[in-house]
Amino acid sequence: MEKLRSIQLTSNNKSFKPEWENTFIKIREILNDWDPIGVADLVDNEYDTMNFRTLSVLLNKRDKKEIKEILADYTKNSMELTVDEATLDRVSEQISQIRVE
Repeated sequence: MEKLRSIQLTSNNKSFKPEWENTFIKIREILNDWDPIGVADLVDNEYDTMNFRTLSVLLNKRDKKEIKEILADYTKNSMELTVDEATLDRVSEQISQIRVE
């Protein structure tokens, strides 16, 4: 997934620490593999809002439950999707296992 290396890591024109880039990219890869609305092949940053939110949790607590709540909330309220518990468990587990560099 070399195209993921050419990302702009900003949110609301605020950048974050460069050492978090690898973690951000790993989360992006997981979210794009999940691809709940089926657009990751066209738009590789579609899920970056969830990415920034889960990155924050990962950096602070590594709490799988909170990551799962973020994913469920965002997909339900922003995407208007209902995602099954098994999928939310799987994706939140993958994210919570990322080693922060």
